[in-house]
Amino acid sequence: MKFRLRGKKRRAAIAALAGRLQMTYSPKDSYGLLSQLKSFRIFRIGHSKRVSNLLQKSDVQTDSNTSLFDYRYVVQAGNTPVTVSFNAYFYNSKEMGLPEFSISPKHFGHRIIEFFKGQDPNASTIDLNFSKTHVLKNDDSWSRDDLLSDELVALLQKHDKLRIEAMNYYLAIYKPKHLIRVEELEDFLAACESIKEVLRVQHRID
Repeated sequence: MKFRLRGKKRRAAIAALAGRLQMTYSPKDSYGLLSQLKSFRIFRIGHSKRVSNLLQKSDVQTDSNTSLFDYRYVVQAGNTPVTVSFNAYFYNSKEMGLPEFSISPKHFGHRIIEFFKGQDPNASTIDLNFSKTHVLKNDDSWSRDDLLSDELVALLQKHDKLRIEAMNYYLAIYKPKHLIRVEELEDFLAACESIKEVLRVQHRID
């Protein structure tokens, strides 16, 4: 009963937030968003996947759609099902042509690999600065310097818990295993929008 009350209060609070942000609100995914998200690794994990508390807006000028939502999936820990919940931002625009890449904060395992592998002696200053805190995985058709800019690196280091996955005209930004409090969702959206705007301008299709 307590869980249901918390869920009801969150739905009401996010619906109110939608009005302030001039976005539409839907308590569940009625638009087939989950099928679009399957392009990204994070949304292929687990089972019983669900999008809820969906906020959306469209921009005719940039032929784009923006979505902000709660997301949950279930994984097995031995014989015990474990529910994982977090918030995600999803942007798609036909005027944007992103290479396929992912960016995540560096953890201890990455540092161990780096210790034995060593740094790339040909790495640029931007790349070296970025590599102190983050890991970039990208396809071979784009160089790291084509993807990274001073502005993007500064934003990622400011919002250092966020992860990014991108391809073509799809961009997903999320903070894994972390369901953000409603009063902090507007700040999360603003951070995602600032990162999106840098990438949109950098990879705009003329």
